[in-house]
Amino acid sequence: MKRTGKVVEIAGGKAVLEVGPEEACSKCCSCGSGKMTRMTVDVPGGMTIRPGDIVEIGIGTGPVLKAYSLVYGLPLAGFFLGTVSVYIITGSPLAGFAGGMAITVLSFFLAGGYMRKKGFFSEEIELRVAGK
Repeated sequence: MKRTGKVVEIAGGKAVLEVGPEEACSKCCSCGSGKMTRMTVDVPGGMTIRPGDIVEIGIGTGPVLKAYSLVYGLPLAGFFLGTVSVYIITGSPLAGFAGGMAITVLSFFLAGGYMRKKGFFSEEIELRVAGK
């Protein structure tokens, strides 16, 4: 996934980019890419960029697939396991459903906390000046 952005400012080895929507993303908006956003990216050592430069940022498919599996796969597995486990313990379908939902919500929070703590995408972002 690659996007193009404009460098707004640089401070302490980090660049603030203004990133616009890609043409393919403008209709979907499922990931929030359909609007103008600002993001902060680490500038690799030896790279010289100035405010006003147009840069390309990209992230490989591996980190995106890991994120999808954490955000979607973990809660789904938690729902099924929680529903079945609580149903076996209590014998009540309603209690099983409630237990599955509780574990689903808990797994969303756990996945989000893990991704924030690890800086999930920060090491995987590639930055280069457009046209070079």
